Amino acid sequence: MGDLPTGSEAALHREHDALARRLEVRPSVDEARHGIVLAFVGTLALFMSFALIFDRRAKAPSHLARAHPELFTVASLALGALATVLLVRGASALRRSRRMAREEAALFERLRELRRGLGVDR
Repeated sequence: MGDLPTGSEAALHREHDALARRLEVRPSVDEARHGIVLAFVGTLALFMSFALIFDRRAKAPSHLARAHPELFTVASLALGALATVLLVRGASALRRSRRMAREEAALFERLRELRRGLGVDR
């Protein structure tokens, strides 16, 4: 990099340092983890909702399902709504994570170019 003027080299070093600081933490990983947890809990809520519906509608419903059918209906509807919200938010977080990961990959590629250009990596 000796053929570049020192001002230009200093600007490249500043860009390198700024990119390195920005890429120290990968928020896309945290966002993906958040989306996976939301989707998992949403799936559990969905299965619980189906279990309540099945218990209420089964050929031999449980004693509690026979005694309080309205409770099972309301609980299964509430769990179904909760599951829908969690699954939609989980999918949204996973999409956002993928977008963030693409942006981070582009920044990392620029950092690698800078490191090669500055002679840090060969």
